[in-house]
Amino acid sequence: EKDGKIFVAMPGVPFEMKEMMNNFVLPKIEEKLGKDHEYLLIKNLLTTGIPESFLYDKLGNLDELLEGAKLAFLPSQFGVKMRINVWAKNEEEAKNKLSGIEQKIRALVGRYIYGTNDELLEQVIGKLLNERGLRLSVAESCTGGLISNRLTNIPGSSEFFERGYVTYSNAAKVELLNVSEDTIAQFGAVSSQVAMQMAQGVRAACATDLGISVTGIL
Repeated sequence: EKDGKIFVAMPGVPFEMKEMMNNFVLPKIEEKLGKDHEYLLIKNLLTTGIPESFLYDKLGNLDELLEGAKLAFLPSQFGVKMRINVWAKNEEEAKNKLSGIEQKIRALVGRYIYGTNDELLEQVIGKLLNERGLRLSVAESCTGGLISNRLTNIPGSSEFFERGYVTYSNAAKVELLNVSEDTIAQFGAVSSQVAMQMAQGVRAACATDLGISVTGIL
């Protein structure tokens, strides 16, 4: 404690940190501050497919939207996390306030929100595929199997994931995915036209409901 502030240093291992936070840190802080302090509730809305600046613009006037709550934009290579912090007199009031703010945010940018809190994009995709009874195959170039790896790290992925191809060379794209040599020559291996033929080719080769592909330069 220093100058009326409480500082807590936590270990980086998530499991240990959460246990210590719930069983030691929060009770100690509550004991120190007393029962009359405001109740804090935090929720993360996870987005993808939209840059931070565009997201900010679409939300409009944040003061009107949040009504005293706080919203942080936390961008990463996988998307932008929106962290909502709500303060209230008790848990029920905080939940109601948070729910209202979340509904307003979803009304404005809901098409970009894929999950909440600690959910992973691949977990959400796997759940949707399982619910719909769909199977997926993947064709990758520059990612070298990364997409397939993330999907197969999900428990139960065998229910929706059929197989993946790493077609790094042009010859592999032509031989395994039936990509047209003329298309590669005309548009280049890193093009939407080739990506489309890769997705169509892997879907046909694996007889799956869906095919996804990626091509690019690293």
